[in-house]
Amino acid sequence: MFCTIANTHRGRNLVPPSVSFFGIVGRTLSQGEITLASAGPFDRPLIDPRYLSDPEDLERHIESVQWNHEVASDPIFRDLGSEIVGPGQDRNAIITNTRKLASTTWHQTSTCRMGVDERAVVGPDLRVHGIDGLRVIDASIFPTITSGNTNAPTMMVAEKGADLALGRTASDRDHTA
Repeated sequence: MFCTIANTHRGRNLVPPSVSFFGIVGRTLSQGEITLASAGPFDRPLIDPRYLSDPEDLERHIESVQWNHEVASDPIFRDLGSEIVGPGQDRNAIITNTRKLASTTWHQTSTCRMGVDERAVVGPDLRVHGIDGLRVIDASIFPTITSGNTNAPTMMVAEKGADLALGRTASDRDHTA
């Protein structure tokens, strides 16, 4: 769950002062799909995120919205003249509103996961199975999405990938700093 506060700090009046409560289903069970639109290398792939397609993800999301509504309904906020915006507590209204507005937090991962089984796209050395000279060094190799922001783990993958590409070990890097 998150709580954000918007105000007119430093003369910026971008939004009216407000408090927002929201939640994110962190370790989703829903899985999207990426397919090729054509054989052309410059054609964008077809992406179907399949948001909340797993019933458990939808239930967790509904619970999050209902809990946030309960917190926002506390008299302390009402006494400040606040207004609750959103679908309220009604399950069907939450689902309808969510299907209309669902988005991503731009932390897509796990599209060509690392592993040692036959379904893995890259191995522990970050090399693509079956293609010489090609490594994948980004968040797409994560076997599953992290619970938090993907920035730090992606930087760790990049450090490891740089070491592998340059033939360095971790101790080599420690001594060059």
